[in-house]
Amino acid sequence: MEQQSAEDKTAQIACIRSCVREFFDRHPEHTQTSRPEASGMFVLLAELIRSLLSDQLISFAVACGGILTCMTIAFRSIRIGLISLFPNIFPVAIVMGALGWAGEPVNIGTAMITSVSMGLTVDSTIHYITAFERARKSHSVTEALQHAHAGAGRAVVLSHLALVAGFLVLTASRFIPLVYFGALLSVSLIGGIFGDLVLLPLLLRLVTPETVSTSETTTSQHDVAADNGE
Repeated sequence: MEQQSAEDKTAQIACIRSCVREFFDRHPEHTQTSRPEASGMFVLLAELIRSLLSDQLISFAVACGGILTCMTIAFRSIRIGLISLFPNIFPVAIVMGALGWAGEPVNIGTAMITSVSMGLTVDSTIHYITAFERARKSHSVTEALQHAHAGAGRAVVLSHLALVAGFLVLTASRFIPLVYFGALLSVSLIGGIFGDLVLLPLLLRLVTPETVSTSETTTSQHDVAADNGE
């Protein structure tokens, strides 16, 4: 039965291998040059799901490390690097946690949600933080957040809605894991909107100092002068 978990499939395969081993130990005359082995799509799918789950845990950790490193280098701030992780991990944690509470088994489709969702959400995080940092050079924290919301915030909503519309098409498939993937990834992307437009501004407001340093003020004045052609 394809609805069995990978653990149940693996247990059945181990039982088959044990029976085969015992049979050929009792009847050595049937032994060929190579010992018989369990094979087929059942074994392939069981090993595929088990491998996919372990690979996704590794890819999730690598994605977190990659986001932290890239954002820290791009904005030259470990503070920004750490903050940028939260809106990307938040929707994944909500979706996967809800699946766990509901007792839903993890299949091929649901296992791929974590790294894919983070890869799609981090783009909007970059745009929002960039807009905030630019506005912060000449405005207060509250005003900078308002500028980021008015500019990058609109783009975040529209881009996420476009992605949701695209992935919802997968729910029309007859391949059940693909249906799970499209539906749950769409939910995760909607959570990404909340993470980038609610959680991220709150974190920026909490950890960003209100005063603007002298170097930042000088830089903003040069930027304004450049924009005016002076």
